[in-house]
Amino acid sequence: MFFIISKVLDFLITPIIWSIALFIFAIILKAPKRKKIALVSALSILLFFSNSFILDEFMRLWEIKAIEKESIIKPYDYGIVLGGMITFDSKFDRINFVRSLDRIMQAAILYKEGKIKKIVITSGSGSLKEPKMQEAAILKDYFVKIGFPDEDIIAESNSKNTYENAINTAKLIGIRKESTYLLITSASHMRRSLACFRKAGFKVVPYVADRYAGPRKFYFDHLLIPNAEALQGWNVLLHECVGYVSYKLAGYL
Repeated sequence: MFFIISKVLDFLITPIIWSIALFIFAIILKAPKRKKIALVSALSILLFFSNSFILDEFMRLWEIKAIEKESIIKPYDYGIVLGGMITFDSKFDRINFVRSLDRIMQAAILYKEGKIKKIVITSGSGSLKEPKMQEAAILKDYFVKIGFPDEDIIAESNSKNTYENAINTAKLIGIRKESTYLLITSASHMRRSLACFRKAGFKVVPYVADRYAGPRKFYFDHLLIPNAEALQGWNVLLHECVGYVSYKLAGYL
């Protein structure tokens, strides 16, 4: 039930949905004043949430700061990578990677450079359309095929959300005082992930990937030109903010 409710909330907190709803109201409302208010509000929402600079500033407040790769002197026993990086085309048996692929790519280079000893991928299906997809198993198979040792890629494919990622990873690899754990996920997702894994008993160190808010950019297009990708960025940010509060209320953090 919690999983389904979270998907409904994702839909309701989307800025483009707010804007479309207001445009519809502007069409059906009779009173000219109310019609104008609805139309201006819809346009204002679109302009605000499609501004890349504004998105970056809000993301900067939310995202966990990155650490330098070179600061990792002693290798971690496990690099725990959270899923949400692919969709899978079963017809062609083909992986389609999305933006958060950066999570596993950062883990791959950390492994190759001896910064982590093993990669743990934790992800089942976070989709209502493909509830049986086992993302971690699919990704493990992919990385083994391109040359990574099978024994160094551990897949946990039963989790549907971040809370289950932490609980199921603890069951799979255990939590040992002598072991060290590096948590790898998107910068926007790290705040909630870090809280979940620490709640589960892991003493993890965060290693962020897929950052939105890098150095401030004062280019004309970044400051003033509406950008559809910024709307998607707000979907991510609002999803994480609402998710954090929801997890807190549910006792997951």
